[in-house]
Amino acid sequence: MWATVATTPGDPGRVVTIADLTAAEHGVRLSDSGPGGGPDGRHGLAVAADLAQAGRFHLPIHHSFPHDQGAAACRLASAGGIRGKTALTLDWRPDS
Repeated sequence: MWATVATTPGDPGRVVTIADLTAAEHGVRLSDSGPGGGPDGRHGLAVAADLAQAGRFHLPIHHSFPHDQGAAACRLASAGGIRGKTALTLDWRPDS
């Protein structure tokens, strides 16, 4: 079991996710577009995974921060003018 927690500066209405099925609870839009799209957007995650496995899905990362530097990541993202995502890295390993 794993969870993703992200804080987005600014308007959550400008955020779109293909992975967080609880997005609406946070004012974020869950993608439900695309071929065969259903109202919950689950197809988007499967499509992204297939494209990534085929080497055809690329997500540009502007800068990554260790998870304990979340405030610095927020400041960078809030400043604007960057191209790519600001990411937090986690030192997490699933139970075997």
